[in-house]
Amino acid sequence: MHLGNDYFVKTKDIIMILEYKEAVANEETSLFLKSVFHKDLSDGAPKSIIITQEDETQKAYYSPISTRTLQRRGNTQEFLDDAFLLKEKRGI
Repeated sequence: MHLGNDYFVKTKDIIMILEYKEAVANEETSLFLKSVFHKDLSDGAPKSIIITQEDETQKAYYSPISTRTLQRRGNTQEFLDDAFLLKEKRGI
């Protein structure tokens, strides 16, 4: 999935997508975000935070793309993955 600034992560690695303003306003979430590796892809204007689990490491990506757009991309990708697997099973 494209997160912004020509950066991609595997959809299967995404644990959650958070609204930036809500996430940083929550004390527990802010503490969690400070404790994990993070990468700012937003040039200082994040709209969302994408949490991934890559191998044994959790990472937070600050994205300029809204949560709604990212969720739509994720749903589209799941649909495309399912369609591809169905074609493979049918031998198409």
